[in-house]
Amino acid sequence: MFETIDEITQLVRDKEAEFQGDTGTSTAPSLHDRMEGDFELLTLEPYQPKDMYGNVRKGYQSFTTSKPRNFFDKILDGVNRAEMILTIETEEDANETEKKKAALGELFLFGLLERINRRLQRRGEPPLRESLAYWMCARGWYAMRALIYKSTREKEPVVDVLPWDPMRCTWEMSGDGLLWAAHKRFASAAQAQAEYGITTEGKTAYVIDFWDKDMNAVIVDGVWGKEPTPHDIGHPPVLIGAVGSMPSMQRKDYTGTIEYRGDSVWASSRGLYEPWNHYVSLLMDIAEAGMVGSMVWETEEGNKTLPDVDPFRNRQILQIKAGVEKLSHLELPKAPLETAAIVKLILDDIQQGTLPYPLAYGGTEESMSGRALAYLGDQTRSVYSPYSNAMALAYTWLCEELLSQFKNKVKGKMTVQGYDNKQQYYRAEIKPAGIDPNWFVSVTVKPKLPRDEEAEINMANASTASRGPGDLPLLSKETARENILQLRDPLAEGDKILAEMGNALPPIQGARIVAAMRRRGDDEGADLVQRFLDAQGLGLGGQPATGTPPGQNGAQPEQEIIKAVLLFLAENGGQELAKVIVESIRGGAALDPQVIASVVELLMQAGQRDLAQAFVALMSGGRGAAGATGEQPTGVMA
Repeated sequence: MFETIDEITQLVRDKEAEFQGDTGTSTAPSLHDRMEGDFELLTLEPYQPKDMYGNVRKGYQSFTTSKPRNFFDKILDGVNRAEMILTIETEEDANETEKKKAALGELFLFGLLERINRRLQRRGEPPLRESLAYWMCARGWYAMRALIYKSTREKEPVVDVLPWDPMRCTWEMSGDGLLWAAHKRFASAAQAQAEYGITTEGKTAYVIDFWDKDMNAVIVDGVWGKEPTPHDIGHPPVLIGAVGSMPSMQRKDYTGTIEYRGDSVWASSRGLYEPWNHYVSLLMDIAEAGMVGSMVWETEEGNKTLPDVDPFRNRQILQIKAGVEKLSHLELPKAPLETAAIVKLILDDIQQGTLPYPLAYGGTEESMSGRALAYLGDQTRSVYSPYSNAMALAYTWLCEELLSQFKNKVKGKMTVQGYDNKQQYYRAEIKPAGIDPNWFVSVTVKPKLPRDEEAEINMANASTASRGPGDLPLLSKETARENILQLRDPLAEGDKILAEMGNALPPIQGARIVAAMRRRGDDEGADLVQRFLDAQGLGLGGQPATGTPPGQNGAQPEQEIIKAVLLFLAENGGQELAKVIVESIRGGAALDPQVIASVVELLMQAGQRDLAQAFVALMSGGRGAAGATGEQPTGVMA
């Protein structure tokens, strides 16, 4: 669409003029002026006292409040600590293969995000989420460019995502999204040489990274750093968005309102800090004047003066004529009575536009009821929500963009590693063919607000309890865990409970006790405990468990039990245990009790109680597994 250096440079200049308010279409501060003013609040630009004509008053007190920075840090910390949940949604009737494929897709995304953060850290930048949160809170806008490409210097595809400073971005939208986007920055001469092989005349250079629907180009100080090159993505791989709910609007004269879009954390309070600094500075001037201690000596001639010595620090004897001369303090200046009312009004407005102090900063020791906490959390949420919602939208776009580019542009597999939603480490491998273009990515970001967890637990217990025989509870335990206790993964919590129940089974506990004693070198004690357990029928090598394993004609053949266990282990991360079982079968050796205990634990965690009982019965009955095929099913991650 745009192919020459002059076209691209002029396009960027025209948009910069619009964002800087140089077009004369609005009397309001321009978008860039607003962003720069907000940055001065962030960096606590020192206040300069001025007279009624706007002239700086030299020699007077100057107070600069820390409120804007404290508020910024509070909101930024809340957005950074907010709980982010990333999932690929599947239909309720989706089969097991589709669910496992989506789960692998989630792991792939977690791994890509980890790569992005590490790449940014190598550049000396914060992780992606922290960078985006900073721009959202400070600028009221956010921007980033996302790419996956194959590099000759890297074995695997490069995941290159850069957060951009929104004030350095220019762009134009259409009905289908971005027409083009550009990021303009200063680069040092060494950076220009290293990145683009260009030697600049000065110490710095302007760099314009330009993207449209078809091409990407880079201009460095008026020459091509990268000539227009097709990117084969089909759209600019750039996201630019505004924080807040204000849509694109036009005034009555059809001019735009971009200078009003995008809410920084000071959207409603930015005009209050200067008058606050002004009045506090005036009060400081009055306080300082009161410390001077000037005096008046009334005499008949009116020409006497006091020695230039502080009478409050040095002993002096002053001789004056009684009834004629008078020595008194100069009357101190006082702030008008209205000053207190003005200061209170400004402070009230600041608190309404930010967060109430000291409650929101943990400065209260008053006990609060669950209802009060819920009300406080609900009211505080409105301050965090614009930024947490923007973060969720940004990461949703990023995940879908990365999946699309990986599937359409990359050939060959890719290995990723990191931590999943449950903060468990993993390593996974995926190919472009494993990406489903119809996946629906869902990202939620929830700020952590005060909660009365004790009241929530009581409510959950009450809602899941029945009132008598035949009476049904109001809610299922899974619903109570999800909606009342707000657990991240209610199903996983149910699995943990089942796992704990499995660990509490006497055979499992006995095997673990014996194994622990052997690890500590107490073989004699372990043998005694094992004999006791066997005598009581509580050992894995003792009497068979009561009950008949399910199966055909009330019994399940040994071979079918072994095959079912091996298949389960292969599909649920137990490949090593399955390998041990197969080797034991081939060698005709008995399984170690600890291996049996580990298999039973996995089965109980997955709710496979019947299979666990059948496996324990088979192993405790002393029967072998002859006839098993010994084949190990292939795992989904293989």
